[in-house]
Amino acid sequence: MQPHQANPPHGQPQQGYPPPSYPQQFGAPVRLRANPVASILAGLLALLTAGLLVWFAVANILVNNFPEPWPSGVWINVVGGFCSAGLLVVLAVFTFLRTVAGAWTLGAINVFFVIMNLVFSPLAHGVSFGSQLDFVFGFHKATGIAVGLTTIFGTLTAIIAFVAAIARRP
Repeated sequence: MQPHQANPPHGQPQQGYPPPSYPQQFGAPVRLRANPVASILAGLLALLTAGLLVWFAVANILVNNFPEPWPSGVWINVVGGFCSAGLLVVLAVFTFLRTVAGAWTLGAINVFFVIMNLVFSPLAHGVSFGSQLDFVFGFHKATGIAVGLTTIFGTLTAIIAFVAAIARRP
């Protein structure tokens, strides 16, 4: 039997539990949270993007303000704009709370919105990709400005949300 050594020689394992790397209370596991600075920035960008989506929906209402029923494309723009804005506000709250799942979901939803706007929207409406890119990044009239800024800020929101989710902290 050997006497207890305070510091074992190099190369031998320590006896007992290793010291915790983060302060823990009563042995509770450390809960990793999204990066605080990136979470706040992603949440603010998500709120800005939601405001731009509401602007896009309202601009579609004002442009098509005539007594006849709206075409189906206008209905999709109005309902989709308001519902997407509501979803972004909810995800912004979860990102402000620094939940990793909220940041991942916010980034994924924004990537989905950008891909839908740039790729699938022209396919669904029978528009060429060049015409869609001219509409999105041409900044023509109120709806064009709103959808262009929504695409740009949605991309930035997705990038910052993914950074917040990857750079987790206790």
